This record gives sequence, structure tokens and C-alpha cells, in this order.
Amino acid sequence: MTQEATIFEKQIDVNVVVGVVDVTLNLSAQEVIVMPGAGLPGVVASTWERKISSFYPANGGSYEVDSRVAAVDVYLPENPVDGYVFGLRDGYAFFGTNPCNLVPFPGSGHKIIQTSVVEETMTLNYPHVGTGFLVRYRALDKTWSW
Repeated sequence: MTQEATIFEKQIDVNVVVGVVDVTLNLSAQEVIVMPGAGLPGVVASTWERKISSFYPANGGSYEVDSRVAAVDVYLPENPVDGYVFGLRDGYAFFGTNPCNLVPFPGSGHKIIQTSVVEETMTLNYPHVGTGFLVRYRALDKTWSW
């Protein structure tokens, strides 16, 4: 699968979410080519849904989190299917001020990669505009990763 997008006024808005991504930028031709890694399914999001308060992400959803006013919690589902995936991005560079928190469902036994305790909340506090994450669930070990 190949998705193409054009760069307008130095802003890249590809609107593509994939498992593992190879990205080729050809700025002179003003073209962006995004291809998923070999054998991995991709989820293509036609739009980014803006969120300004806590929410439950849908499988295959893409969310632009606006934390300019307050931190935003993303509540992970209780019983996701293997490969459940959604995209998050910080469109305003405010995760460093008001973070986005990934919150596992209480009693689920889920773990977020890079946390040390089962059901521990993961704080995303990267201060760069456009920072994005593809969050995916692996049923084998009940782990959320990106």
C-alpha cells in the first residue's frame, strides 16, 4: 500500500496511520510517500478527530489531542481484540505542559510498554508539535505499545 500527500505551506498532513512505517520525503517534488512495513496491516484514517477532554478511543480511530487547557486522559478499552489500534497526535505542542495520559482499564491486567506496573498510567509529555503515536494492543501478553 502506498499513500501520497502534498505539502502545503510547509505543513505535512498525511492522515495515514500504519503499523510500521517507511516514509520517503521528496521536498523538491513536494511529495510524501508513506508505506507500511512488509506484511503488516495498515489502518488509514481519513480525518483526525479533535479531542479536548478525556475519551475512549475506537479501534482504527485517529485523534488529535488538544491539551492547551488541561491534561487529557485516553481510557483504554477493557477487552480489546488483538491488534486493536488507534492514532494520537499532539497538534498544539502542549503535551509538555498538559500531558496526554494513557489509562488502562481497572482490573484488566493490561500493561503499557515502558511502564513497570500492570495497569499503570502512561504519561505522554513530549513538547513537540505534531508528536504522534500509533497505539496497538497485543493480546498475547496484554500489552499496549507503539
